Amino acid sequence: MPGKVICSPEALCMKPFSQHEGYGQLVRTELGSLCRGTLVVPKSWASALGLQEKQEVIWDMLHISQGSLLTLYGFVWGDENLEDNSTLLGELGAELKDYYKQIAQTLKQTLLNHGYIAKIGIIVKITYLGHKTICLYDSSSKICYPQTYYLTIKTVKDLEKALAGVLGSYESFYSLP
Repeated sequence: MPGKVICSPEALCMKPFSQHEGYGQLVRTELGSLCRGTLVVPKSWASALGLQEKQEVIWDMLHISQGSLLTLYGFVWGDENLEDNSTLLGELGAELKDYYKQIAQTLKQTLLNHGYIAKIGIIVKITYLGHKTICLYDSSSKICYPQTYYLTIKTVKDLEKALAGVLGSYESFYSLP
């Protein structure tokens, strides 16, 4: 991926959130535990896979790291009244859970179509960004994949190659130090 990888988390966080004041810092906080690997950040995973986008989604990305499962992060926003209404937040979370499950399933199929044959597990984490940061959904506590689904050095390389084929280039890849 020479010449196409941006190694600056600041650039990564600022670009998508330039129109959403304060969100860059919230994302840095949310992703603070990611210390290695690659973030794949197309303009929108839904549009990259030919699916209908949701207007609530600010940004989504895929985290690839050796020894881990793939993690699909979604960052969403909504009306500020949403934060104080747990029923509406629950409905938004359920709707977005289905949306991201469809993205994950379509991504798996698309990767297969691009020659990626290893077993693949995708964790989905959806975070609401408003005045408060609220986790709407985290499948890591609900899904248990066997060890054969965790990424190795070889599967990471194969996966990055297949993803570049899906997205058309490595321009959406960001290295984490």
